[in-house]
Amino acid sequence: MIGITMKPVEGMKCRRGERLYAVMVGQEELCRVVAKDAAHAERKLMACFRHELPGHVIDFDLEAWEKSGAGKEKSE
Repeated sequence: MIGITMKPVEGMKCRRGERLYAVMVGQEELCRVVAKDAAHAERKLMACFRHELPGHVIDFDLEAWEKSGAGKEKSE
């Protein structure tokens, strides 16, 4: 099971009374969302998932991808 949390980024104020939230998957930051609060950030993230993923099939050799080191550039 994946645990996703929204963590406010300290010192970052944004427009329209919103602020910046880090989308955390475990201890790793996935992306950032500008939102009114953590629940609003979650709703925005889910809207992206619902808009971008339907109808797509995620199919690749995960072990080969990990072995190639392809995913390391973004996390470092």
